[in-house]
Amino acid sequence: MVNAMEPRYPVPTRQHLTKVCVPRLYAQTKAHVKASLGKAERVALTCDGWTSRTTEAYVTITAHFINEEWDLVTYVLQTRDMPESHTGHNLAEHLRKALAEWEITEKDPVIVTDNASNMTIAAEEAAFTLHVKCYAHTLNLAAQRALKITAVARLLGRVRRIVNFFRQSTTANHMLKEKQRLLQLPEHKLMTDVVTRWNSAHNMLERFLEQQPAICAALLSSEVRKTEKDLCTLTESDVTTAEEVVSALKPMKEATQYMSKEKTPTLSVIAPLQDTLINGLKPIEGESAVIKEMKAAMSGDLQKRYIDLKATLHACSAMDPRFKSLPFLTENQRQEDSGSANAIREGTGTCNGSADDEGMASEEETVDDDVRFKEGESSQGQHPPPRNPKPSCPLAALLGGERYGGGAQPKTNTQENQAKQQMTRYKEADLLEVKEDPLVRWKEHQYEYPLLSHLAKRQVFPNGPQAESPRDNCIVQTTEWSECSATCDMGVSSRITNDNQRCQLERQSRMCMVRPCNTQQGKEIKKGKKCIRTPKAQHGFRFKLSGCSSTRVYKQKFCGVCTDNRCCTPHTTITAEVEFECTEGETFTKKMMFIKTCSCHHECPQDNDIFLASNTRSMIGDYDNDM
Repeated sequence: MVNAMEPRYPVPTRQHLTKVCVPRLYAQTKAHVKASLGKAERVALTCDGWTSRTTEAYVTITAHFINEEWDLVTYVLQTRDMPESHTGHNLAEHLRKALAEWEITEKDPVIVTDNASNMTIAAEEAAFTLHVKCYAHTLNLAAQRALKITAVARLLGRVRRIVNFFRQSTTANHMLKEKQRLLQLPEHKLMTDVVTRWNSAHNMLERFLEQQPAICAALLSSEVRKTEKDLCTLTESDVTTAEEVVSALKPMKEATQYMSKEKTPTLSVIAPLQDTLINGLKPIEGESAVIKEMKAAMSGDLQKRYIDLKATLHACSAMDPRFKSLPFLTENQRQEDSGSANAIREGTGTCNGSADDEGMASEEETVDDDVRFKEGESSQGQHPPPRNPKPSCPLAALLGGERYGGGAQPKTNTQENQAKQQMTRYKEADLLEVKEDPLVRWKEHQYEYPLLSHLAKRQVFPNGPQAESPRDNCIVQTTEWSECSATCDMGVSSRITNDNQRCQLERQSRMCMVRPCNTQQGKEIKKGKKCIRTPKAQHGFRFKLSGCSSTRVYKQKFCGVCTDNRCCTPHTTITAEVEFECTEGETFTKKMMFIKTCSCHHECPQDNDIFLASNTRSMIGDYDNDM
């Protein structure tokens, strides 16, 4: 086609793209990123190790900084394979190489990681001046402790079983929708929890409570009771406990969502948020024992975090216009942290030369004059007409200083005095609302507080934001279940799906049994043109797997025999979890296929022996692909 359109155009070869175009693009992008990093006041690095679906280990290092426009910029610097053990020493070597390669050693970089011990060792060996543990990960650890309490774990197990039943049964799911319409409830699907994300447990309970009337009505219907007689909804006591658990976890969920933001700095929020959460987790008279135990577990875990970083966190909060009054501290604690002016003086240095110092001093005087008029402190009490915004060039600042100094009391414009004056005005200015972005405020007032703004760029850096879950924008794609690997006794069926938290294709498997390996079965089952009416076991039996038996007794449906040399295999199925118990007392859970209907077809194994190897047909999977 390209040749017909333009015969003179040479189509690039694969080798040209991989060896010329891509390396050239990489070099250009790397040069741009290096230039941006070189202009940053300070750089924060986030580091995390992960494993791909092909069990290959990688380490990703990301850089965060505030640019000249006060925008929070994020660059993924590198993702390197790491086949060796993820020890602290090996991770430190990767970090040192990254610092040298990207030339950010002189930027006094900060590193943000999870709470793993190997990351702590890596940060120490790589000689980072400041190592901050990701607060979202810290909240996850605290919440997981609460969810592991026996009473809460049992409650989640009951809810999870009911939710999975509705997600796997078309009859129950259809009945639930009918009850939702009759009860005028939102037609929301039930949600199940994910092990790696604790807030999914909160979401599961919250959605369950929302749909509790419809769930109860559906479980009591005769159509659903036919398929699952032993499944019951929660008791009144369980519902009350679930409501209390949701209420207790709500602040933790909201805090996790906020700390996972990518476009706003979060380090300055840790201290006030930590104080708010710990105070909110204090026991209240009249609470149930379960909630008190949950709060104690979460509070105890949070209180032991960030003890050695309190001074740093308080300094970061002081540089945030929303929390500059440090309301989470007592008066004595605020007095102890009053050395901010010295911190500014020491942190900003001399601004690279005396010329800049003079320009900053003149600009300081001009700003002071503006603030006084803006606050109505003139002798006549009249406000002058609004002035044009001051240009940022040093010459304009110097000219403004002469006008300011005409009738004003002489000042000694040392950098220490400037720091004290700016800190005084900064504290007296109105607090910023919590919902507002502190970077926008600093961008608007960076020339009003030149020394403070310089420090703010170094202090207000991100605290390891979590990327938005790929699940949020995932288009679910799932194949049908494959044919059971064995035509009798236990086999395996599988499918490919991206219905997971990472939205990545993965193989799911389930155990299956088309029929028992009983040579007399063929004689007992009548042959027919259809095998939809599948024979059902007359007596209950337990599934056997690797020497272990199912804890429950099942009356499984099996596929029969067809005429005309056709074979009978499962056509529609459902999937449910089956618990197995071994002789040593160990228990585990496996997903199991349960047959609804079978079908006759000609794609049979050799000699149409119903007790021999499996064929290649696919069966229609669960009515709802969610497992």
